[in-house]
Amino acid sequence: MSHLDTDSLGHRPKLSPTSYSLLDAFQNDSKAGADQVSETTKDDIRINSWTQKPKSLPSIKKKILGCLIDLVLVLFCLILFAFAIFGYRADNKTLGDNEILLLKISNITTTGFPYIFAVILGRTLNSALKWRLENGVNALSFAYLGRCTTLGSTYLTPLQLRSLHWLPLILCILWAFSPLGSQASLRFISSQQRNIPVMSLVSYIYPNATDDLACADCVVTVDAANTVFFASLLTSDTDRTLGQDSWGNIKIPAIEEINKLSGEDGWINLAAEKANYYTSLIGIPFTKPSESFNSIFELETWYWWTSPHHMTPIESGMAMTNYSNMSGYLTFVGLNKIWQLVIPASDWTNGSIPLILEQINIGADGVGTKLEMSLSPILVEMKVECGPSACSPLAVRNSTLPRPSSSSSNLKFLQLYLLNDFVEAFPLTHDGTPYPSALELYLMNGSNAAILSDADEQVDLGSVGAEKVAFRLSQILNTYWMAASFSSAVVGAPQNNIENYTLNTTAIVQNPEKYLHTDLRWLAILCIAITVMFCATLLSGTFAFLSIGPDATDYLSAWTRSHQAISLPGGSYLDAEERIRLLKDVELQIGDSRPEEEVGNIVIGPVQSVSRLETGRLYK
Repeated sequence: MSHLDTDSLGHRPKLSPTSYSLLDAFQNDSKAGADQVSETTKDDIRINSWTQKPKSLPSIKKKILGCLIDLVLVLFCLILFAFAIFGYRADNKTLGDNEILLLKISNITTTGFPYIFAVILGRTLNSALKWRLENGVNALSFAYLGRCTTLGSTYLTPLQLRSLHWLPLILCILWAFSPLGSQASLRFISSQQRNIPVMSLVSYIYPNATDDLACADCVVTVDAANTVFFASLLTSDTDRTLGQDSWGNIKIPAIEEINKLSGEDGWINLAAEKANYYTSLIGIPFTKPSESFNSIFELETWYWWTSPHHMTPIESGMAMTNYSNMSGYLTFVGLNKIWQLVIPASDWTNGSIPLILEQINIGADGVGTKLEMSLSPILVEMKVECGPSACSPLAVRNSTLPRPSSSSSNLKFLQLYLLNDFVEAFPLTHDGTPYPSALELYLMNGSNAAILSDADEQVDLGSVGAEKVAFRLSQILNTYWMAASFSSAVVGAPQNNIENYTLNTTAIVQNPEKYLHTDLRWLAILCIAITVMFCATLLSGTFAFLSIGPDATDYLSAWTRSHQAISLPGGSYLDAEERIRLLKDVELQIGDSRPEEEVGNIVIGPVQSVSRLETGRLYK
């Protein structure tokens, strides 16, 4: 009876009945494999080149080669660590040659990382199995270590074996760092774009009165002003809702027309959608900070604003009030004789002046309108945003800057020049019969469609309402003010003495710059994956140093189907997974089956039937 039959107490080892039969088969087959067979059958295969010379363990050449391979793999890990460190230190740096090189290395590394990881971890698992086999390992651990040498097999093996064990959980976690590390090497650094603020000077027109540029006798100037004025009146209704006019000048929003509460520091943010709340159809000429990049700047300006007080109808057939017989008034009658503007003749001292608009209709059923208003200058500050294609106002607020008032000079310009030219700017009669001019039609409709229409139209401003009429009159007055004062600058042509009406401000231009961004989360995953590889390489070298036996880590199923050395009493039809489940309690070991002889013989068998391998001993 063999020493495997009983333990020290005279009992057989506590294994399942099936395992006992398999264990006995292993024991007997191990002895059979250790005996020399002098006679062969017709089915035996002779390998003439098979070595028969005894040799001592371990193989020095093999250990040196293993050490060199481990050294190369350690260098790979150190290079990856250096790559991660350089990527971390390059965070937020402007994209230069070194940063572009890192991105190229990242693209290469993401392809090669899974291969290097598989080589290192697969080699480590093979070394661990070899070392465990020399010290004894159960069949289930043997199967997991032998099979889980690739990513796919690591996740499939537990499903195939269907036997609970702690080892597959550890292996699944380790192998998960193969795809994670590959993705991390690609994603932890990336090229991104940021805006670098650069200061740029912006010049713009401050629309104070320019009585040296427009006057009743300056025919060329007046003709130019009228041309620019009517061109703006005839722009499409869609263009009127844009923040720039047809020539690219920036329009001023009317605070009074924006139904929003002021925010921080009094700023009122403008709606992103298009809206017709601009004080003029012509904007302020300015120099664009950049044609290619985004920019933002602030400017200060002002506009005329008419606040309505009282609107009354003028009965049909009634004439307009004759203010020429009243002292203290200046009257400006349209050439068609059916509308007039009236302002006081005295100097402007109270910040606003009365303004009267009268309009009558010719005909039996024509009803006229009298609108009493106050005319005031409104000083504002405005934020403007510009992109490569267009500019638009962002926000507006009442001015907080100490700018000297030019009210008296502006009133003088209004009294002496502008309104005289203004009333003569509109067409005059139609077939000798008074006909509504573009002024009345715009106040009535607020659209270029009515101005371009040839149909006779009765104007009833009372049906429009005082608020709308006053706002449209403000637009008309501000538009003509800009056209009369800065007609050349408005269309982009040179204008004399324009520097006297030019202010400067500073714009912040957002110059785009590409830079390298390091994602710390992906960097942490990459460092963990590299650490796993580095530790696995060190463990592989350690296991290889501690092991002295030959590699014998093929599938267990192949050994249990061998021709002569091992033959189980039946079950040849069993799949590999079923054989492993039956043998899971059997402790296997690679060892010496002839410890008592001078030259040993290396076999794999139950731990009780073989002796440990010894350094320097000869083996067949």
